[in-house]
Amino acid sequence: MSKHACIRRFTAGVPLVVATACSAGSALAEETPAELETVLVRARSGFSASSATLGPPVPEIELPLSLTRIAVDALPDRQPRNIADIAEFSAGVGRRSSYWGFDSPTFQLRGFNAGESSAYYRDGFRYPARGPQSLANVDAIEILRGPQSALYGWSDPGGVVQVLTRQPTDQPLANASLQANSWGGAQAVLDLGGALGERTRFRWVTAYDDWQSFRNGISGQQFFIAPSIAFDFDERRTLRLAFDWLDDQRHTDYGIPAYGGFPAKVPVEWNYGESWGRQHSQTGRVAAHWQQPALGGDLTVAFSYTELKYLKYRDAESAWVDGSTLNRWYESYPERYRWASAYADWSHNFLVGAQNHRIATRLEVSRETRSLYGGEWDDYTPIDIFNPVYGLAWTPTSEYTVYDQSWVNRNLGLVLQDEITMGNWIWLFGLRWSALDQRFDFAEYRPGNYQIHTSQQDHALSPRLGVTWRATPMVSLYGNYSGGAMPTLPQARSYGDRPFAAVDSQQFEAGIKIQADNGNWLTTLAAFDIRRNNVLTRDPEHPGYSIQTGEQGSRGVEWQWQGRFAPLWQATAQATWLNAEIVEDNRYAPGNRLPYAARFGASAWITRSVLLDGQPRLSFSGGFVHQGQRYADFSNAVTLPAYTRFDLGAGYREKDWRLTLTLENVTDRRYYASGVENRPAVIYPGAPRTLMMRVSYDFR
Repeated sequence: MSKHACIRRFTAGVPLVVATACSAGSALAEETPAELETVLVRARSGFSASSATLGPPVPEIELPLSLTRIAVDALPDRQPRNIADIAEFSAGVGRRSSYWGFDSPTFQLRGFNAGESSAYYRDGFRYPARGPQSLANVDAIEILRGPQSALYGWSDPGGVVQVLTRQPTDQPLANASLQANSWGGAQAVLDLGGALGERTRFRWVTAYDDWQSFRNGISGQQFFIAPSIAFDFDERRTLRLAFDWLDDQRHTDYGIPAYGGFPAKVPVEWNYGESWGRQHSQTGRVAAHWQQPALGGDLTVAFSYTELKYLKYRDAESAWVDGSTLNRWYESYPERYRWASAYADWSHNFLVGAQNHRIATRLEVSRETRSLYGGEWDDYTPIDIFNPVYGLAWTPTSEYTVYDQSWVNRNLGLVLQDEITMGNWIWLFGLRWSALDQRFDFAEYRPGNYQIHTSQQDHALSPRLGVTWRATPMVSLYGNYSGGAMPTLPQARSYGDRPFAAVDSQQFEAGIKIQADNGNWLTTLAAFDIRRNNVLTRDPEHPGYSIQTGEQGSRGVEWQWQGRFAPLWQATAQATWLNAEIVEDNRYAPGNRLPYAARFGASAWITRSVLLDGQPRLSFSGGFVHQGQRYADFSNAVTLPAYTRFDLGAGYREKDWRLTLTLENVTDRRYYASGVENRPAVIYPGAPRTLMMRVSYDFR
């Protein structure tokens, strides 16, 4: 293996680690007679979101952009197992997976790969989608679509995913639940909360998950704790502290490979790894938020430190397919991620004539490190796709490599935002200046002996402009323009060893939102056009190098509906029409679709409650998920067929007890849910018919 090939191998799937943050801030609008006279007050009882602007949650009907907020409780009887089971009911989302397996999901947002290290946030702080997660402490997710660099800094153009956790409460809470499925998996969760005196509230979530899979030899265990506490010194001064810790052990799973342009027609339970392939990781996080009045406005200061470390990672990874032979790699490496992030937000409301301004600013700094010492890589014994034989002897080859590598990234961000209300018009102006310093170090000890040290500095100004017209108290029309920027990796160099400029993107979007007068439901119809420029593509004059002449585009229409449409009926539904394709490229044909971006997708979940003794104690639910035909690679050589999966659910409550039953994939449809982008050797089949049961008890 050449030096350049070795570096490419170990960095190919590693997105840029960047630092950005989004806050669920604390600014409180100053109530004035002029404000109370506007029609905006009527929307306050409806849908709101915290991820779209700085400051407090904003009524969704006022926002000049497209987003979806889905609470776990908004899908009764569904029993989601990970955030993908929630996100698949959001418009513009395509399910993808990381190398960590089917239950460690990442997404395509509006056709673009949502980078594992730039598009995912937890309570305002970025987290790596590469590692395992627990759903036990998740309250809701918010998916904000389109380039978001004006708020979040360096990011890909499809959007961002915000995970919102369960917060301290002053209401007595004591709930225990046990969930099991027909594959032998089980999960126990304990959720406690309440007041500790007059000004202190807390939350404590503990979970143990012994999960089993329909895939042969694939199982794992998780232990999770998440205590949090809030001190309310007065109505406008609050300190929140949170901690969570996750210990995860699992067998590695690389799905099934492609054969003949489609996923191989083998039993979906077949696993092409080895029994010794396992990973053991631990993730810890501490976070603090302080809110108080300052300079006539409101100030939020927040800090977060997260550390993810792999105590063990060793596997035989599916690499590429040659006829009916699946070639594999041997990998073993102890890896450690560390993120320290802090920001200060200040917001203030004031009047200028008939205009109400809500000014918000942010100063953000962070430092992120990924280190890997004593990594091992080698070609591993291939395996036959249709006649797999496991445990074949393996000895190190001439390609056996021992190496160290690390990334250190320092980020600085400054945000200025102004939300202006003029009668029934709402204008949103935002601008962020981002600076990033990256350093990459690589050292190989076998078979060669050399080192590489590179650094790169990037700066970007990212704007956004949006306008909303409240045509009536229930109807708003909006439009927006937003720009995005995403630096290349520091080890990526052109011929002549020059660093590449940041990949930039632009979006134009327009839409209409309609909300029920009582705030019970909201529907959005949006049309958008995104262009991604400066994409790296093959240098035709210098093989093995790249140039920045590629372009990708995505156009589409999205429809989303959420809420209660009748006293005992609740629904979440969406449909997405999408054309995400290569516009210019020196390697792939223009017009090829982007991986895992279906032309059409739709989903819905509907619940009907039944009154017993005057209370909604019984419920029946049903829904479907449809994904159109997708491709697993940029060359469009491997096709994933379209599928429609139907699910059913039911729930019953008796005093403090609740029983929930869910039947997933009712028709036992064979389908392929996800895969790793541009890796046809790694395609994950969806689960066959699965029965899940959950029993919970409130003992407060």
